[in-house]
Amino acid sequence: MLRDGKRRKWLAILILCSCAAVVLAFAFESLLRIENKREIAARTRSLPPFEFFTLGGERFMKNDLSAGLPLILVRFNTQCDYCRTEIDTIVDAIDLFGRAHILLISSEPEGVIRSFVESSKVRSCPKIRVLQDKDLNFARIFGASLVPRTLIYDSKWNLAGDYLGETKVEALLSHLH
Repeated sequence: MLRDGKRRKWLAILILCSCAAVVLAFAFESLLRIENKREIAARTRSLPPFEFFTLGGERFMKNDLSAGLPLILVRFNTQCDYCRTEIDTIVDAIDLFGRAHILLISSEPEGVIRSFVESSKVRSCPKIRVLQDKDLNFARIFGASLVPRTLIYDSKWNLAGDYLGETKVEALLSHLH
């Protein structure tokens, strides 16, 4: 049997080792996150391949876009007020975007997205494509993020802008011209 002095010593060592293990686990997790961010940044410098779905259930991929035109990707949620505001301002200024591709992408169920489109300004804007991310590819390819998340690719499909949160039309347009 251990005496009180030895018991305290072993308890102190055990507590120190446990604390060290927790600190090392947090450090390792931080390093993994940093490396993941670097990989995503490298992968998204130019437009990577992607796969989403139209509201009719058809695959929509990078190859479905016309080459040589800028691209705006907006990840959104139908319940997000900031998303709705950003989308409305894009629709209101749609003529200023020229021939740029504009893709609105949500991971919500198709029926929810369809209801949003029918009750919003997007319904009257054929220049905007609304897509479903039913396989959660956006987060895997472009990095998990809050909404709205807006990525802008120039006409050579190099990343020109990356915004988190509601973004003004002027900021989006500054990357297109």
